[in-house]
Amino acid sequence: MHWCRMRMVVAVLGAAAASTAMSAGQGGPEIAATLALQRLDVGKGETPEFVVTVRPLQPSVRVLNWAARSDLRQNYAQITVTLQGKVVEVPRTMADPGPITDGDYRVLKKGEQLVFRHDGAPLSLKSLAPGGYTARVQVWSDWNAAPVWSNAVAFRVRP
Repeated sequence: MHWCRMRMVVAVLGAAAASTAMSAGQGGPEIAATLALQRLDVGKGETPEFVVTVRPLQPSVRVLNWAARSDLRQNYAQITVTLQGKVVEVPRTMADPGPITDGDYRVLKKGEQLVFRHDGAPLSLKSLAPGGYTARVQVWSDWNAAPVWSNAVAFRVRP
């Protein structure tokens, strides 16, 4: 192999390894997420309302401020709904995050938490058929961080 090509391969492999280490965090998750429901049951055509609580697992963690922007919630705090263990397919709106600046972050220190409401968007959860469902939220502390899953919560859609 020509020395120039070999340097390029080494550079690409080195960049990939650095990217993986950055996205995986340094030694485990930096945050924990808890999902709760406003009501355990909703009528058909109503949207379940969730409450997400994020707390740091490190002394100080910089996180996206999902409470301040709906586009951050839609892209970096994603609700997943299942029925009998299978992901439910519902209509979905386009969810494109806008630019993220330093003002879109918040530093959480041990003992603090960030709590925000979530309606499941970009999923249209008001289109769920009657039945019993389970929901979880997948949260990214930053756009390039590894996601963290919350606990599962059960809710019911009445006819």
